[in-house]
Amino acid sequence: MAERAYVDANVIVYAVDPDVVFHGPAVRFWNEVARGDVVVAISPQVLHEAYVAMTKRMTHPLPPADAARILIDVLDTPGLLVLPAGRLAIAEALREAGTKNKGAFPPTE
Repeated sequence: MAERAYVDANVIVYAVDPDVVFHGPAVRFWNEVARGDVVVAISPQVLHEAYVAMTKRMTHPLPPADAARILIDVLDTPGLLVLPAGRLAIAEALREAGTKNKGAFPPTE
C-alpha cells in the first residue's frame, strides 16, 4: 500500500525553485508520487498559495503563465487527490495529515 501525505504549498514550490535547500528532497518526493509510492492530497488553497509563491516570493519569480502550467502539471500527477473546497476540505485535509502520524484523526492517546 502506498504511503499517504497531505502536501502544503512549500513542497510544490521547493520542487520548482532550484535556489532553495529543499529543492532536491522535494523533487525526489514528487518522483515518488509520480511512481505511485506516495498518494498525495492537496487542497485548492494549496494550489493558490503555490501560485502566489511562485509568481511573487521565489528568488526568481515565474511569469504567471509558467506558474499556471506547472500547477496544471501538478494536477496531472497520477494518484493526486484534490480535496474539495470549503469546510469539508479542511476536515479532510486534517484527516489526511492525521493519517501520517497516528492513522486516525483526531489523534488518540
